[in-house]
Amino acid sequence: MVKRILASEVKDLPLNMIDFPEDDLRIRRDEGKIGELAKSMRRLGQLVPILVRRKNGGRYEVLDGCYRILAARSLGWETVKAVEAVPDKWDEDAVMIHANAIRVNLTPLDVARRARLLMQRYNMDLEEASSVLGLSKSTVSKCLKIDEGLSE
Repeated sequence: MVKRILASEVKDLPLNMIDFPEDDLRIRRDEGKIGELAKSMRRLGQLVPILVRRKNGGRYEVLDGCYRILAARSLGWETVKAVEAVPDKWDEDAVMIHANAIRVNLTPLDVARRARLLMQRYNMDLEEASSVLGLSKSTVSKCLKIDEGLSE
């Protein structure tokens, strides 16, 4: 369970100070969705802040909002609105995995990578990992089998 996750204020962060996660679980990004989001952001502005955590050296790592960052960069923006998270490592992974599973149609390989991370890093079984992903045990199992078949 996520304990304390958010600082209270939204602030503008320079895009050049925000990094994508080192263990980015997305295999590919949908350029069409990024373009659609950029059009919306050009018209309406950034409606939802990204979620970041502070790294050493004053930089930040995005936990939720990779597409918003890519859209903002494509528009030539220098800053984005962000909320700083103050979670532990489990909370960071849970937020990143859950946010991406909810917002974007994940490929079977994306699902498999997320499930495997949860099972290896947190000793979860298939049922627990499926619950965190918000997917059925059967769906996650099939995705893992697809990934295993491609790895051989």
